[in-house]
Amino acid sequence: FNKMCGIIGYFGSGEGISITLKNKKVNDATTLDVLCEGLRRLEYRGYDSAGIAVMNHHGIDVVKSEGKVKNLEALISQNNSNGKYTVGIAHTRWATHGEPNHTNAHPHLSIDGSIAVVHNGIIENYKTLKNSLQEQGYEFSSNTDSEVIPQLIHLFYKTTNDFELAVQKTLSKLEGAYAFLAIHKDHEKLIGVKQGSPLCFGISDNEYIFGSDESPFIDKTRRVIYLDDKDMLTVDKSGYRIKNFEGLNIQKEISEVPYNIEAIGKGGYEHFMAKEIHEQPETVANAFSSRINHIDSLTIDNFPNLPHNINRIIILACGTSGYAALIGRYIIEKNTGIPVNAEYASEFRYMKPALFRNDVVIAISQSGQTADTKEALKLAIDSGCYCAGIVNVVGSEIARLAGKGLYLHAGPEIGVASTKAFTSQVIA
Repeated sequence: FNKMCGIIGYFGSGEGISITLKNKKVNDATTLDVLCEGLRRLEYRGYDSAGIAVMNHHGIDVVKSEGKVKNLEALISQNNSNGKYTVGIAHTRWATHGEPNHTNAHPHLSIDGSIAVVHNGIIENYKTLKNSLQEQGYEFSSNTDSEVIPQLIHLFYKTTNDFELAVQKTLSKLEGAYAFLAIHKDHEKLIGVKQGSPLCFGISDNEYIFGSDESPFIDKTRRVIYLDDKDMLTVDKSGYRIKNFEGLNIQKEISEVPYNIEAIGKGGYEHFMAKEIHEQPETVANAFSSRINHIDSLTIDNFPNLPHNINRIIILACGTSGYAALIGRYIIEKNTGIPVNAEYASEFRYMKPALFRNDVVIAISQSGQTADTKEALKLAIDSGCYCAGIVNVVGSEIARLAGKGLYLHAGPEIGVASTKAFTSQVIA
């Protein structure tokens, strides 16, 4: 499976917070509780270290640890870190650059400790940026690609004295797929950036929570903004605002998460996988429901203006979705006589394929965020193909890009080995 870091950010009152903490509803939680609980809900993404950074009137406090989130919580208790923090960020890391240890764990700080960043993704040109920064006197404490981000923000902050502008200028230097959150000790605000890696933003009453997915805030609010690539969202006491990487203000639709906190619990089962296996009768029915007008009539209303002279069908997917694509190829080609290609998206996007306007391209992704599938879909859209998506997460990026297709309505899938999402993809 894909190794994915998880990030979470909180902006709010800092105390007396109502959340579901370790499956119990509490009304006196702190920012630290929100961050650690959010990390627990993101554990399914896999990780080898974890860390948090919170702001107070002295500056930024950072706690990091190897291993499980419970190790991080133990360190927080040992440090008596129980103050009132209104802004904080947290991270679970899968090592890609640098060993899985305390030094390489996130958050990473700028050279003077004034800026903290948590990052999910890969900065492809980090070596060039790191060499340039080192020539200007910047020292690095880790072996990660992520540490160039707070150092660059610091470099631009020195000349602008504007935190948002410094982040914006940093974005013009970064290459790769990433999402990150940044805080500055002198500014009570939280900035989130998305380019290629998932990031969403939960909106509650006077509280705001960033997450790699909706799970960190689903017990507090179902109101969510799904950020698109080249979005930068800043939240402070006045509210939130969104700009593109060029600094122009943009508006985003607020969506509603189609599930609640119970959906991401084990529901009495020992493991998530067992729960999700037993949910399959319901999820298969959900996959059928939007395709049936009445008892014996299927509908293709989800695919408006489908070409009459289809040249071929190309199904794009990665991982488990790729196996659903192979089954789909067999079924569709056998029953329609139309040539069907099932393509692994991570290869397809780089092979410069010959695409035509009467090609139908279908992108399959449980999360709707799979980076390679998304980029392959963009290639097909730019080539003028008829494109559609088969995704589970409503409002996800692939769903928005395709503009048409099918939602699985299988609910969140926490288990690493896909079960109910796979069967729903085959049905769809």
